[in-house]
Amino acid sequence: PLRGADVSGALRDSMSWTITEHAIDRYIERMRPGISREMARSELEIACNRSHFVSILSTGIEQWREPKPRRMRLRVERCGAELRLISVIEAFDGLRRC
Repeated sequence: PLRGADVSGALRDSMSWTITEHAIDRYIERMRPGISREMARSELEIACNRSHFVSILSTGIEQWREPKPRRMRLRVERCGAELRLISVIEAFDGLRRC
Protein backbone atom coordinates (compact mmCIF):
# COMPACT_ATOMS: atom_id res chain seq x y z
CA PRO A 1 0.00 0.00 0.00
CA LEU A 2 0.95 3.61 -0.54
CA ARG A 3 1.54 6.13 2.21
CA GLY A 4 -0.96 8.98 2.12
CA ALA A 5 -2.27 12.11 3.74
CA ASP A 6 -4.84 12.26 6.49
CA VAL A 7 -7.81 14.65 6.53
CA SER A 8 -5.62 17.58 7.62
CA GLY A 9 -3.22 16.95 4.74
CA ALA A 10 -0.28 16.11 7.01
CA LEU A 11 1.64 12.98 6.07
CA ARG A 12 1.27 10.18 8.57
CA ASP A 13 2.86 6.77 8.53
CA SER A 14 -0.31 5.19 9.92
CA MET A 15 -2.34 5.95 6.75
CA SER A 16 -2.02 3.95 3.54
CA TRP A 17 -3.69 3.97 0.13
CA THR A 18 -5.01 1.01 -1.82
CA ILE A 19 -6.04 1.50 -5.45
CA THR A 20 -8.89 -0.72 -6.64
CA GLU A 21 -9.11 -2.27 -10.10
CA HIS A 22 -12.35 -0.30 -10.61
CA ALA A 23 -10.49 2.99 -9.98
CA ILE A 24 -7.85 2.00 -12.53
CA ASP A 25 -10.57 1.18 -15.07
CA ARG A 26 -12.34 4.51 -14.51
CA TYR A 27 -9.04 6.44 -14.73
CA ILE A 28 -8.22 4.87 -18.09
CA GLU A 29 -11.78 5.39 -19.35
CA ARG A 30 -12.24 8.98 -18.16
CA MET A 31 -8.79 10.53 -17.96
CA ARG A 32 -6.17 8.65 -20.01
CA PRO A 33 -7.69 6.36 -22.68
CA GLY A 34 -5.23 3.91 -24.14
CA ILE A 35 -2.57 3.87 -21.41
CA SER A 36 -1.49 0.63 -19.79
CA ARG A 37 -2.90 -0.50 -16.44
CA GLU A 38 0.62 -0.29 -14.96
CA MET A 39 0.99 3.34 -16.09
CA ALA A 40 -2.50 4.16 -14.82
CA ARG A 41 -1.69 2.65 -11.40
CA SER A 42 1.56 4.63 -11.25
CA GLU A 43 -0.21 7.91 -12.09
CA LEU A 44 -2.95 7.19 -9.54
CA GLU A 45 -0.35 6.52 -6.84
CA ILE A 46 1.06 9.99 -7.47
CA ALA A 47 -2.43 11.54 -7.51
CA CYS A 48 -3.36 9.87 -4.20
CA ASN A 49 -0.24 11.15 -2.48
CA ARG A 50 -0.81 14.70 -3.77
CA SER A 51 -4.54 14.87 -3.03
CA HIS A 52 -6.34 16.37 -0.06
CA PHE A 53 -9.63 15.64 1.70
CA VAL A 54 -12.61 17.75 0.59
CA SER A 55 -15.83 16.32 2.02
CA ILE A 56 -17.90 13.29 2.93
CA LEU A 57 -20.67 12.61 0.41
CA SER A 58 -24.20 11.61 1.42
CA THR A 59 -23.27 7.99 0.60
CA GLY A 60 -20.51 8.05 3.23
CA ILE A 61 -17.80 7.99 0.56
CA GLU A 62 -15.08 10.60 1.00
CA GLN A 63 -14.20 13.02 -1.78
CA TRP A 64 -10.56 13.99 -2.16
CA ARG A 65 -9.13 16.34 -4.78
CA GLU A 66 -5.88 16.54 -6.63
CA PRO A 67 -4.21 19.99 -6.71
CA LYS A 68 -4.30 22.36 -9.70
CA PRO A 69 -4.13 22.27 -12.61
CA ARG A 70 -5.95 18.94 -13.07
CA ARG A 71 -7.98 18.83 -9.83
CA MET A 72 -9.26 15.31 -10.47
CA ARG A 73 -11.77 14.13 -7.85
CA LEU A 74 -11.00 10.90 -6.01
CA ARG A 75 -13.75 8.80 -4.44
CA VAL A 76 -12.36 7.13 -1.33
CA GLU A 77 -13.56 4.59 1.24
CA ARG A 78 -11.89 4.77 4.63
CA CYS A 79 -11.34 1.41 6.32
CA GLY A 80 -9.51 2.11 9.57
CA ALA A 81 -6.03 3.33 8.62
CA GLU A 82 -6.55 2.32 4.98
CA LEU A 83 -7.79 4.68 2.28
CA ARG A 84 -9.26 2.76 -0.68
CA LEU A 85 -9.43 4.67 -3.96
CA ILE A 86 -12.61 3.32 -5.52
CA SER A 87 -13.21 5.72 -8.43
CA VAL A 88 -12.09 8.92 -10.11
CA ILE A 89 -14.13 11.80 -11.54
CA GLU A 90 -12.98 14.43 -14.00
CA ALA A 91 -12.76 17.90 -12.48
CA PHE A 92 -15.01 20.75 -13.50
CA ASP A 93 -14.35 24.14 -11.98
CA GLY A 94 -17.00 26.07 -13.90
CA LEU A 95 -14.50 27.81 -16.17
CA ARG A 96 -14.45 27.30 -19.93
CA ARG A 97 -11.03 26.92 -21.45
CA CYS A 98 -10.14 27.24 -25.11
